[in-house]
Amino acid sequence: MTFNRTKNWALGALTASMLATSAQAETTLRFNNFLPRTSFLFLQLLEPWAKRVEDATKGQVKIEFTTTSLGAPPAQFDLVSNGVADMALSIAGYTPDRIKLTQVAELPFVGDSAEAISVALWGTYQKYFVKADEFKGVKLLGLFTSVPSNLYTVKGPIRTVADLQGMKLRVAGPIPGKIAEGLGAVPVGAPGTKAYEMLQSGVIDGTFFSHDGITDMHMETLIKHVTVFPKGLFNTVFYIAINPDAWNRLTAEEQQEIMSVSGEAMARDMGRVYDNYASQALDKIKASGAEVSQASPELMDAVEKIAAPLQEQWVQTANAMGVDGAAALKMMRDEVDSYKPQ
Repeated sequence: MTFNRTKNWALGALTASMLATSAQAETTLRFNNFLPRTSFLFLQLLEPWAKRVEDATKGQVKIEFTTTSLGAPPAQFDLVSNGVADMALSIAGYTPDRIKLTQVAELPFVGDSAEAISVALWGTYQKYFVKADEFKGVKLLGLFTSVPSNLYTVKGPIRTVADLQGMKLRVAGPIPGKIAEGLGAVPVGAPGTKAYEMLQSGVIDGTFFSHDGITDMHMETLIKHVTVFPKGLFNTVFYIAINPDAWNRLTAEEQQEIMSVSGEAMARDMGRVYDNYASQALDKIKASGAEVSQASPELMDAVEKIAAPLQEQWVQTANAMGVDGAAALKMMRDEVDSYKPQ
């Protein structure tokens, strides 16, 4: 009788353990998605990363993307912090008053490679920015940047500063806006998802964007001229965040496994894919008939003059937040310049 009771207890414990393991394997995180599912960012960056998370956790954690967005693009931080969504991708420039330090990667002429810039930004964030706690309310899983942005217009080629006077340019974030103003253009704030409609209707004359953004939004049929700035006018900073309660529901092992494919690994993976895709996108833009030209020395000098006070302003902002701005800026640029792809 004792044997049977012991046997039954053992079987019950085993069954409970198996049920707990099964329940654990079914953990699903709802990722709010505001991007078109046909976009490069979704197909080649978000979906593959979600698969890496599932593989790293041996199927215990799965990411499920919403079919429609639960809020406008600038609302992603709040959607996650409030628990409306477990996770989301967002752009730091959408909330410039909340996220200021990552603007170090948005400054003009940081570099040509998204991979190098992304890895450098994550390293700089870890060393200098964490203590400022700008992502309070969410758990930051990773940062990465677009390839450098350039200028895309529907009118004549842009060879001098005079060519830009009064031109309406779409911008997203404070730094692109200041560059547009400094060049004599009129900045029009809007997310990239609105750019095609605005170009087609004549609301804007051009846009700051990266090559992949132009082709993803099918704007290569509208763009007539591309002005390429070596090392870029600025970069768009993306981040992926998770709700703290959703994060804490995961086991320590699951958290560690997720971070193994996030953080620096995410920066490297996302940046490398971004670089390759942007190169293909530029070929597609050229094939559509757009004229592609390098920025003239006059334009480069004009942006350099705009960049100097922007850089100094960023350093002062960082200092006011308790961060050594000059040291962080130096690390960021040094890391980009010395980066060697692995």
